[in-house]
Amino acid sequence: MSTTTAFVLEEEDFEDICDTAGYAIGYWSCAAKYKPGSYCLLDEDLQRLEVTRDDLQEVMIEVSAGGYCINNGIRKSVRLAVEQGLFEEIDGPSADALIQLACYQEVIYG
Repeated sequence: MSTTTAFVLEEEDFEDICDTAGYAIGYWSCAAKYKPGSYCLLDEDLQRLEVTRDDLQEVMIEVSAGGYCINNGIRKSVRLAVEQGLFEEIDGPSADALIQLACYQEVIYG
């Protein structure tokens, strides 16, 4: 079994990614609120979005495995988090991209 397959996004790490994203998504999201297990957003079109911990976990596994069209720096930071537990590598732009992937299945903004 690969490390990626065994990856589980813990609630504390989910909250940290949501908090980090909160500093970076203001250019496309006019509101965002973390609550245990989910991150609720309102995008610039006033569309309500919700990202669950499971949604973000799936996105992170897929990004780490080479899925999605994103830059290599973001992919590397996600891979380090998934494979080695180095969540401090997920900066604002990486967290922003992960939230967008969980919401839209692609990076639309930025």
